Amino acid sequence: YCINGGDAGGTTGSCTCSSCNLGSEGPNCATCSTGFTGSGCATCIAGHSGAGCTADPCKATSNSDDNGTDGNFYCINGGDIGGATGSCTCTCSSGFYGPSCDSNSLVLLSGINIGNCAVSGSCFSSLAYGNNEKCTFTMREGGVLNVISFDTEDDYDALSVGGSQYYGSSGPEGMTVSAGDQITW
Repeated sequence: YCINGGDAGGTTGSCTCSSCNLGSEGPNCATCSTGFTGSGCATCIAGHSGAGCTADPCKATSNSDDNGTDGNFYCINGGDIGGATGSCTCTCSSGFYGPSCDSNSLVLLSGINIGNCAVSGSCFSSLAYGNNEKCTFTMREGGVLNVISFDTEDDYDALSVGGSQYYGSSGPEGMTVSAGDQITW
């Protein structure tokens, strides 16, 4: 059987549906496509619009609960909003940091480091590059990380912060750390 405008085809035991209505998909045309919802998959979900229910551009808000899933994203202090519903970004003005530009304090890396690494002011780096290098840095104070440069070997070298691992050229930008948290590689 086919619903939502699907045309039945095939042979006994291997039936197919084709030509589903816009917004419907799947073996019986019963699944709503991304951005669609409701009876017959004919309505756009929040943050989507137009005939194809495409993702709307993100809108900046001052509500700290807005996470971008509906196109509304917490972005303050002159941050530039970007992206589309579900993948919003906030690019901070000079002097502000964090995913929503809600912090104006850089983390000064004060704490204890164990291993082959160096800490100077706000910079944390490897002293040498070799196999099986390890370092653990314990934060003395909390704040938001501002990543100026990040580069590790994909699939081999990882930086861990707060249970998340970072590889390649994408570091923990905007991550909030607390006193006692550890940064390791």
